Amino acid sequence: SDLKMFDLITKTNSNPPAGINTKVWEWGGKISADWILFNRNNLNFSNRKWQKVILYDRNTQHFTTLDSVRGSSNFVGATSVSGDKVAWTKCVKTCDVYVYDALTKTKDKVPGPAGLQYDGTLVPDGTLYFVHDNGGCGKSAKIMRWTGGAPEAVGSLPKGVNAYYTFALTQLDGSDSVLYTRWKCSSGATDIYSLDNADTLPPLAPVVTRGGGSEYLRPLGWAFGG
Repeated sequence: SDLKMFDLITKTNSNPPAGINTKVWEWGGKISADWILFNRNNLNFSNRKWQKVILYDRNTQHFTTLDSVRGSSNFVGATSVSGDKVAWTKCVKTCDVYVYDALTKTKDKVPGPAGLQYDGTLVPDGTLYFVHDNGGCGKSAKIMRWTGGAPEAVGSLPKGVNAYYTFALTQLDGSDSVLYTRWKCSSGATDIYSLDNADTLPPLAPVVTRGGGSEYLRPLGWAFGG
């Protein structure tokens, strides 16, 4: 596969800058004024399989490989670009979210409780939203907010339901909304939901269950989803 660009004003397709598309697979592109973040892999081309997340500087035409994995059982995938920060998911034994600051050239692994973390999405002020679950579809899935320090759970999904494919945006009134796909684990049925005012929602209160896991309760007066 290759990447294409679409101009929303002229409604025309074009190819990305030279060097982005190659003979192997490029996919999952994310674009901003200064950056193009995308995935590259050779999974259908070689027995020595690899996957990469690559950042392209639209001003200097420079490529930076941000992360990579070997084999087809592991995974690395670009998820978001906003301002000069980008995010991706890396799964090797467990799944984690990473954030790279292109100005300072620093990479952070997002902290969090035990479990899987994935599908990070950024807004212009650098706030990151991502999904956390306890290691399986529909096992205490929640939407997390991270501004540095310890992440906070700001939305909890029902048992047997997971969230994927997040996209956050800052509205004209300054509030953040997080769009995500809600996936019913038993049937695979999906719908798009929104978590509004995600930047100001109070953190959920964790409650340890008998099995040792955690459920998350929203204070009265707040609703999750849309």
